[in-house]
This record gives sequence, C-alpha cells and structure tokens, in this order.
Amino acid sequence: MKHKLKDKAKEISEKLHNSDFIRCISHNDADGITSAGILCNALHREETPFHVTIVGRPSRSICDKINQDDSETVIFFDMGSGDPEIIQEIDKDVIVVDHHPPSYKEGIADIHMNPYHFDVNGTWEVSAAGLSYLIAKEMNEENIDLSKIAIAGAVGDRQHLPMKGINLEILREAQRNNIIEVNKGISYSGSIRESLTTSTDPYVQEYSKDETKVSELIDDLGINEDSSIWEIEEEKKNKLIQILTLKLIEQGADLDRVKSIVGDVYNLNNGLVDTIDELTSLIDSSAREDKYGIALALTFGKKKYLKKAQKYKKNVNKELLGILDKINEIVKEREFFRFAKIDNQDIKGSVAGIAVDYLYSDKPFLALTVNKNVAVSARGNKTLLKKGLDLSEVMSYASKEAGGSGGGHDVASGARVPKENLSIFLNRVNEKLEEQLP
Repeated sequence: MKHKLKDKAKEISEKLHNSDFIRCISHNDADGITSAGILCNALHREETPFHVTIVGRPSRSICDKINQDDSETVIFFDMGSGDPEIIQEIDKDVIVVDHHPPSYKEGIADIHMNPYHFDVNGTWEVSAAGLSYLIAKEMNEENIDLSKIAIAGAVGDRQHLPMKGINLEILREAQRNNIIEVNKGISYSGSIRESLTTSTDPYVQEYSKDETKVSELIDDLGINEDSSIWEIEEEKKNKLIQILTLKLIEQGADLDRVKSIVGDVYNLNNGLVDTIDELTSLIDSSAREDKYGIALALTFGKKKYLKKAQKYKKNVNKELLGILDKINEIVKEREFFRFAKIDNQDIKGSVAGIAVDYLYSDKPFLALTVNKNVAVSARGNKTLLKKGLDLSEVMSYASKEAGGSGGGHDVASGARVPKENLSIFLNRVNEKLEEQLP
C-alpha cells in the first residue's frame, strides 16, 4: 500500500505545480516545522511563491484569514485530518497532509494524504515531514538532500526508536547518497560534563544539574571532562554506559527506553550541525521560543541563525530541567495515571514525555497548563502500549465529556477543556484508562 501513498504524493505535486501561489499552514512542533521547511525548500527551488503560517492548531480565525487572501491553493501539514468542520469552511483548493489518525477520508479536503488510508501506521512509520518529503521528491528527484529534514521530523516525533517503515526507507536513501551516516552510541553533544548535567534524553536524575556528582563520576572513570562522547576510550565509555543504565533502572525508567540508551546516532555529512538530534533540538527549541522564522531558516541550512537557535535551546533546556528538578513535588497520582500542572504550555509535552519514559513509567502521564482553558499533553510509552493503552481514544472521550476536544496518537495525544470542567475530565480519563489497562 506504500506505493499508493506515493501516488497521492504525485497527485499533490502536480497540483502544486499548477498553482501560482501556495499558502502553507503547519503545526508548531519540530515535525510540523520540518514538514513546512521541506515543502518551502522545494517550492523555492521551483521559484513558486509561497507564504507560511505556523500555528498550534487549526482554527476558524485562520480559515477567515485564508479566505480573505489571494492564494488559490492551501496546504495543511501535521494537522487537519481530525478537523473536518474547519477544513470544509475554506473556499480555496485545500490539501491536507497529516499523519494523525483521520476522522474522515474523502469529501472534505480536495486532496487528503494520510498514511492510515493506506494501512501505514502514522505513529511509528512516517511523520508529516516524511510525507512532505515524498511530495518534494515527486516535484524533483534532486530534492533528495531534503531527506535529512524528513529524518529530523521523524526524530522530533520520537519515531526513531527504532526507525521503521517509510522513515527507514528515507533514512536508507539518505545513507546511500552520503547525506547521513549512522553510528551506534549515545546521542550526546558537547563535552561529557555538559551532556551529563544538561541532558533530558536520556534523563538521569541523579546527575542532572549536579556538577559535583558528575565531576566525581568522570574522575572515577578517568575521563577528561572536556571530551565528547566519541572521544572517550571504548572501555571507559562502556563503564559509563553501565552506570547510567543502572541509574535509569533505579529511578523507574521504562525498560524499552533503558535498552535504547545506546542506539543509532544520525551524523550529518556537510550539515549545519553534526547530528540530526542536534538539528531537531535546535528547530524544536526555536519553535518553543515562538521563533518560527528561525526554526524554518534552519531547514534551509542558514548558518547565520545558528547561534540564536543555540541560545534558544539553552533557554528551553534550563526551564525544562528546572521543572524536572521539582517534579516529585508537583506530581499527583490517580489510580491509572499521574499528572502535574505546568506553567509553561510550550514545554508541557516534553515534561510529560520525559516523566513517563524516565521517571514514572508504569502509568500514563498528563501535563496540564491551566488558563481560561486547560491545555493537556498526555504521554505513554511502548510498555504501556503493549498493555492496551490508546491515549488518542482517552483524550477524545474524556475531553468531549468535559465540553472540550482532543485526540492525537495512541502514545502521545492532547486535549483542551474548560477550566471549570477539569475534575470531570480527569475522572473520565481515569475511567477510560481503567478499561484499557489491566
């Protein structure tokens, strides 16, 4: 069925080729921005005018703006498959390219590209960036260099543990063309001292922000603290990995995540930075600081914006580590899930993901930001999925019962509900999880 997905990419490519101006609306996370970045690179090379807007979710206000402008073709990335009532309000030619489980197939968007329509799992096998890459390749075979941006999108959506399906096909294509080189290791960047004190993936709580303990550890192992992970002798590196593995098990990390502490590292040949992980992190951090222009510029390989992006990464990482440092004090527990209220809406998804992967792996984790409405990021892990977890179903059901809306993937989903109905929402989450989990 994958060839039919590529046929859909060809259909979209032809539609774009016949359009004089393209309006692109994309999601404000790493996958959404890399999706837009791939298409914008391809359109720029074809000298086709375009305009990009990065948003958190599709809305009627966005539709109103689209209907008022001069664009003839509108393409949505990483959103739209679950929003038929909004998509159908647009009086332009609408293309939806999304990897989330769809609530419709045909008859809403003019062209709807979704992997689930072709029996391809959009949670693990292809990201929105991967779909965008398929379109770019149909536009011009020379766009193969954009494969690195597609892999960055897959990494941003945590689809690389391990890489499979269409993502793996794109990765192999990048390897064959000497764009990406794959090595085994820990995806640390910078010095080993800095990596251990600031890393959130893996997140080792004992060493996070504790330079004294990190110094003691690397002194005991006889490691130069300024060395990168790749410069450490193999025997010493293996001892370090053994220690980190034990620490992760002791703190309650999910065993699948512990096993993947040493995995594939995607090194970039002639890239803006050394690894795909670093590129993804810089794009994601820039987006979290609402610097969408900088994030998009990175997909174009604009080196002059690199220092700014690195600054944004440090800012986001500092705030994230600050929350994780006190997570034990703010987490609350229900029978079938845990949750915590987080002030910064932009990093709540990261908090939930790190918590369920590295700290509280036995139950799903919800991070909530409370304003006029409550924004929810829900995360699970592979162990919970094997037990029957489907957070998309949970968020859709519980939010609807509480007068809101929600959905997403089985392992990562979200919702938005009125503040006054938060207790109803949490009760319904617990009820649905009781049905799913033994």
